[in-house]
Amino acid sequence: RSGLDLAGVSELDLGLQYVHAATWILLPPAPPLIEADSRYERLGALMFFIITVLVIGSALSILTGTLNQIHQVNSERSKKRR
Repeated sequence: RSGLDLAGVSELDLGLQYVHAATWILLPPAPPLIEADSRYERLGALMFFIITVLVIGSALSILTGTLNQIHQVNSERSKKRR
């Protein structure tokens, strides 16, 4: 038996099966409790996850850039002292 059979979505259309599988892959180990045939809720959960990852990634990128600038300023100051 496949995961689609266990979730009860094997008889639904192919697009909804794909959304269900993508939700299962991206949101393990416990995807949100959503009805199997609720396409919009699943798409909403996927979009929320993707947006969250993008926001966290951009915040980490900004933080890394700031830390690199601080390191560069400190290196220049220590070179001037010598």
